[in-house]
Amino acid sequence: LTLPLLVHKILEIKAEIHQWIFDYHTETFLLTVYGLVQQHKRVSNLVVQEKILSKMVIPTAIQVINPQLIGTKPGQASGSEAGRTSSQTSFRNSLQTST
Repeated sequence: LTLPLLVHKILEIKAEIHQWIFDYHTETFLLTVYGLVQQHKRVSNLVVQEKILSKMVIPTAIQVINPQLIGTKPGQASGSEAGRTSSQTSFRNSLQTST
């Protein structure tokens, strides 16, 4: 075993060790990225499910409680609500004029 051959073998082993370390770090990095992606998918799936649920459940609940609220903008009264409000106003006005 000559000195140049020994040096060559040592450099080969060193390169192999560096490759193992690189592979280990790469694998760890990829597993970390994979884990983060899976976590993000779970979170975004939960957000999507929540949005779907809010679109399905909340309007249905409002419709059960008060069907007149469906299709009206906030602050805009629907048909019978508008009628009731104006009749209450006219009732109040008649009370004020009679006193």
